[in-house]
Amino acid sequence: MALGEFGSDLANHYEEHEWNLALAFFYSLTVLTTIGYGNIAPRTILGKGVTIVYALIGIPLTLVYLSSVGSLLSKMARSVFSRALCCCLCSNCGYCCYDERRMAEKERRMKLKRQQEEMLNSQNTSKTPTEECYVLKPDSTKDLSLSERPTTSTAKDDIIRWPDTDSKLSMHGLSILAPVLLCLAAIFIYIVIGAVVLFKIDNLGIIDGFYFCFMALSTIGFGNIVPGMTYTTIKGVRYYTIKSTTLWFCSAYTLTGLALTAMCFGVIHDEIIYRIKHQQKQWSQKGNTVNDGVNINDPFYMNS
Repeated sequence: MALGEFGSDLANHYEEHEWNLALAFFYSLTVLTTIGYGNIAPRTILGKGVTIVYALIGIPLTLVYLSSVGSLLSKMARSVFSRALCCCLCSNCGYCCYDERRMAEKERRMKLKRQQEEMLNSQNTSKTPTEECYVLKPDSTKDLSLSERPTTSTAKDDIIRWPDTDSKLSMHGLSILAPVLLCLAAIFIYIVIGAVVLFKIDNLGIIDGFYFCFMALSTIGFGNIVPGMTYTTIKGVRYYTIKSTTLWFCSAYTLTGLALTAMCFGVIHDEIIYRIKHQQKQWSQKGNTVNDGVNINDPFYMNS
């Protein structure tokens, strides 16, 4: 009985409405973004059929729009935050720690240098026993010290390289984490701004405005709160109208807010991918360290 009364009241509550350009645009936007408030809907069979075809074509295009814009904005956000963090933490460096090309080139050169030195060491250890005995002579102290220099240089290069790499990874992690927090804060501020604007232009309560903005950006759209809606009763039939100014603001606010939300999702996605790749890189480095600890050119190792 209560449910029947509620349905009857709902049908009478939204009995008739007047279509205009602002209302039609807002309705189309709610269809494409899958918000679908429900209180703004076509009455005729033709209108319902056109809505179905329009949604089948428009929803995929909207998803492409949100994906493209969100990816572009997330790249811009990461770039801006990374450069800002680099200016704050690397002001004394000769190069920017977030310049991936320079860092990759530096690591490539140092790796090539270490490989060359290891090759020279392996060639020295693979000499004849006579030459090895010569190295052990008392008067060959100078040669022995020279033969030890590549190993010392390699160790020195490792000491120089690993802190730089760890510092880069640590700061790069901060550069990824910072945009996530700032994007979440930006969405919260954006919702608050929308609530304040609706309070100013439509005298909608702050809590109701915050609720409406959140439901719009999350594409839930219950439809129980629509800003700018007024009701009139004529001969027992209730009509409602919505201010065009409020409708245009809500349309622009929803389009911009969904792009901002897509940007936030893009940054979080990149954060997860980075964490996975970083963990895989650490496991790979540990495996290489274990393998590098065994010198297969060592004759004692071969004999064992």
